[in-house]
Amino acid sequence: MKTIKIDRKGLNLRFKIEKDKKIVLSGLFGREEELSIPYHQVHISGGDRNSHHGAKLYCASESAAAKYVSHREKKLQNGSMLEIVTASENVEITTVFRFFDDVRGFRVYNRVKNSSSNKICLEEVNAFSYLGLGEGTSLNDLFVYLPASSWYVEAQWRRESLFDLRLSNGNNITSMRRLSVGNSGTWSTKEFLPMGIFEDAPKSKFMLWQIESNGGWHYEIGDNGGEYYLNVGGPNFQDNGWAKILQPGEIFDGVPCSIVFGESLNGVLAEITRLRRNIHQYPSDFKSLPAVFNSYMHLLWDYPTERSLKPVIDSAAELGCEVFCIDAGWHDEEDWWLKLGDWEESKSRFPSGVKKTVDYIKSRGMRAGLWVEIEDIGPQSRIFSELPKECFFTRNGALVRDHNRYILDFSHPAVRERSEKVIDKMMSFGIDYIKMDYNVEGGNGTDIGTVTCGEGLLRHNRAFLNWLTHIRDKYPCLTIENCASGGCRMDYAMLSVCSLQSTSDQTDYLRFSHLCSNLASAVLPEQSGVWCYPCAGLEEDAPLDSSVDDERTVMNVVNGLTGRLYVSGRMHLADEHCRALVKEGVEYYKNTREAKKTGVPFFPFGFSDFNDELLACGFIESGKIYLAVWNLSGPKEISVPLGFRVSHVRQAFPAKEMLLAARIEKDVLKIRFEGEKQARFFEIDIF
Repeated sequence: MKTIKIDRKGLNLRFKIEKDKKIVLSGLFGREEELSIPYHQVHISGGDRNSHHGAKLYCASESAAAKYVSHREKKLQNGSMLEIVTASENVEITTVFRFFDDVRGFRVYNRVKNSSSNKICLEEVNAFSYLGLGEGTSLNDLFVYLPASSWYVEAQWRRESLFDLRLSNGNNITSMRRLSVGNSGTWSTKEFLPMGIFEDAPKSKFMLWQIESNGGWHYEIGDNGGEYYLNVGGPNFQDNGWAKILQPGEIFDGVPCSIVFGESLNGVLAEITRLRRNIHQYPSDFKSLPAVFNSYMHLLWDYPTERSLKPVIDSAAELGCEVFCIDAGWHDEEDWWLKLGDWEESKSRFPSGVKKTVDYIKSRGMRAGLWVEIEDIGPQSRIFSELPKECFFTRNGALVRDHNRYILDFSHPAVRERSEKVIDKMMSFGIDYIKMDYNVEGGNGTDIGTVTCGEGLLRHNRAFLNWLTHIRDKYPCLTIENCASGGCRMDYAMLSVCSLQSTSDQTDYLRFSHLCSNLASAVLPEQSGVWCYPCAGLEEDAPLDSSVDDERTVMNVVNGLTGRLYVSGRMHLADEHCRALVKEGVEYYKNTREAKKTGVPFFPFGFSDFNDELLACGFIESGKIYLAVWNLSGPKEISVPLGFRVSHVRQAFPAKEMLLAARIEKDVLKIRFEGEKQARFFEIDIF
């Protein structure tokens, strides 16, 4: 028996090649003996899943038949790569594992080649599967963390036992039940993040997976013969309506996923954070992490004008912001929703032209940005009548329409060419920041030129990512913010090429605190754009909300300090003290952003939800915890378990006023809150 050994940063993987050329994986998640499910699942139309399995996706036809052919290992600058080739009579499967020096885990995908003389139809090409979770542990002590996520309520995790999920079997016989989580459509995270966490509580073992897809994806957990398995990957036919024709000799690359391991929740989140930094394609994005001011939230909304922007720009510069982004409404005229797509400057809102306002932003020492929604167009836009039908998502002979928009298919060259011209035009104004939004859902895809809508969706998704990469390469100094009605496309296919993420459209700063306390699980802190809008008021000339006070201002800033500070609201009308607090927050953000680039998330209470009244999160870097703490339930002394020996604690924001009594007892931070809704940011030296 031949063995392929991988020993790297706590991983001890063993791929065992048996006498009949079957290859099995052991050593993952502490499991030494080999088990029967292959580490890939590739299934073709007409293939047999030779098992009593129900809807479960294991025993895929080609994986069950595949045998070892070869493997090769390659050292890389910051890690290594392992490629294992297996083959059935129909396909050759190359599984590509990418290991990183600083990550306890790997990135993996499957490449499938039609090695037969006939065309075949793929129905599943997963990224990774494993049988043997939670060996010897009661189902009551095995847990799955499910990351519900949607508009206004992003990154809301829930911990469930396998028993409560009813994944138990009877009489040691495989059940038909599975936990199935996935997405079909152009909003990849409209219901769940493409992630999950498995916990074996008695053994303190955690495994986290992340699917890197900006469209369809799926994972499932279930039992098979008394053992529990994970199958994770991109779209498949059963759950996403995806299938792909492969001609003889043709190759298809499956969607990649990343798998990491740890001994605690914080530990496994630290590992995925390090891995995300390794797969981001533009490390220059993280050199400066500028503080951003955006004109939308609780300010001008989608009606900016040349006149109304000027005092706001002045105010943003005085606060110390480094980028000013003009949001929706700089284009066309008042009824722009139905006209979206032509991207002409609004002559009524910007009579002197948008470039004059951009030049004014730059004269105040800030970089300038503009909003755009490039992937869909309105029925009244000129371009709609100029593009051929093949440029749009089409199903059953009709154009796909959603929220009064038509969905562009980026696999068509005319769409990519037209979209590049839009970006070229925006860049001619002198901007170097784009907020790229997406406020419609294209559904399960397009059937033009494909056997399934799911394949049309994947083709479009990949073409859009390639187009984004082309734009980034063409304009290397351009910052692209990823947005889709807030965080409805918050995945690491998009975030591997985009600079930062608009994490939510949440308009209530108190509710935003519940998002902030989880967001570092979903997005790198240096990519996580978080709103700070102390001054409300829906209309340009309306009075400020009477509830604006110091504590509200501080909590807004604390929210923003958990990620990329993203200021908005009517700060130009705020009083001097409110402005001074925000200015202090902007300066403190600048002082901590270097640590944020390399720090790892820290959740002393674990994940939060909207029922929690006490929240805490932060990041750890070089012997220091940077910690945000929120108390939403009135005066009290609270205890925050740190789990580290502490030498010093100080309130870092606000640093000179509104100080709360804070002390350390052993490894617990004690804070005395004096008000009903308060938040503070602390620095804690640990050893």
